[in-house]
Amino acid sequence: MPMSDERIRFPWRSYYERGLITRRQFVKLSALIGGAATAGSILAEPQPAAAALAPPAKQVLRYPDFEPLHFDPATMESRPEILAGMALFDPLITFDDAGRVVPLAARSWEVSKNELTYTFHLRPGMQWSDGHPVTAADYEYAWKRVADPETASDYASAFYPIKGALDFNKGTTKNRDTVAVHAADALTLRVTLAEPAAYFLRLVSTWNYMPVPRWQIEKHGKKWVDAGNQVGNGMFTLQKWEHDREMVIVANPRYWGAKPTLQRVVFTLTDDPFRTSLPAFENNELDVTDQIQPGDIDRVKKDPVLGKQLQKYRWSGTAMMFCDTTNTNSPLSKVKVRQALYLAADHTRLANEALRGIYDPAQTITPPGTIGYLEASPLSGGVDRARQLLAEAGYPDGKGFPEVKVAWGKLVTYDLAAQ
Repeated sequence: MPMSDERIRFPWRSYYERGLITRRQFVKLSALIGGAATAGSILAEPQPAAAALAPPAKQVLRYPDFEPLHFDPATMESRPEILAGMALFDPLITFDDAGRVVPLAARSWEVSKNELTYTFHLRPGMQWSDGHPVTAADYEYAWKRVADPETASDYASAFYPIKGALDFNKGTTKNRDTVAVHAADALTLRVTLAEPAAYFLRLVSTWNYMPVPRWQIEKHGKKWVDAGNQVGNGMFTLQKWEHDREMVIVANPRYWGAKPTLQRVVFTLTDDPFRTSLPAFENNELDVTDQIQPGDIDRVKKDPVLGKQLQKYRWSGTAMMFCDTTNTNSPLSKVKVRQALYLAADHTRLANEALRGIYDPAQTITPPGTIGYLEASPLSGGVDRARQLLAEAGYPDGKGFPEVKVAWGKLVTYDLAAQ
């Protein structure tokens, strides 16, 4: 049954308040469906017309990124992992830019009248990159594996809408078959929810709901994600991974869908692509970079060659800095203090001056085009309202406000934002 965004309410907060998930998991789940709205700057060679495309052997993209931890859909959570992981595995469905659901590994699905049972019909003839057939059982195994407490996935609670998943994850039952996900046959997956959840298809489109090759996991354990062991059902497959140096994914010849134009993507791995990418691009070691230090933007714009290659594009990410409110001795545990800090922050100045315009100001945690997006912040009043809130929290004009320690990752953009 179609449902408007305004009617959709996510259960993460109730899970947190009931002690079913940690605050860290609550923040991650809140970001799972949408994240901070930004724009990015990208350097790339002008794109040729379709008729002038290079032959397949030369369809190679060299791109910079951080070292990923792994490509296990059950536990991957950072941008480098998800970026490549979504190319290595196919979920059942995805969503287009307009927010419409699009079939992927599932050719069709039905929802029962009571909105509790979802039946997915897989495309026939799909294969894993090693030639094994892709079946509904692969998805059943993968979903129950995320819910398994032994997997220790921070996203296990994304499966709580499924009947039995919460009890299994919390150890109330040890029987994974009580999780209401079942392969009715090789191409039919049936899922029963604990209660109607209009956002369920959104969850199904995310990386944690992608399938995994059970036979490889049972054979190689945690090393099943290494090059040579990794098997996927996505458009690409992992060919090479020299840690902290280079990773290569190549087009999967067994992929069921349209074949990609790119045949090979070479990831140059460094500890800070914002620092290393521009020199590498200028030395013709990269074909594209979307990670440019704010301090380099002015030089790039003025450069007669780089200025023509610089493009601004919009993307949505879930990277964020957040406050740990579990320390009740900290002023940040008080809602009014956090609201005051939000209102006192000049988001426009931060984006345009500190970060030199490489990002757009994000007024809320969810970007345009995502469920729950708000066109305007729910808080208003600016600095005057911030002072009032701070006083109501017990710190009039900041008096008595203790020193607060802030920690962040060692990236130049984080440095600038924190300062």
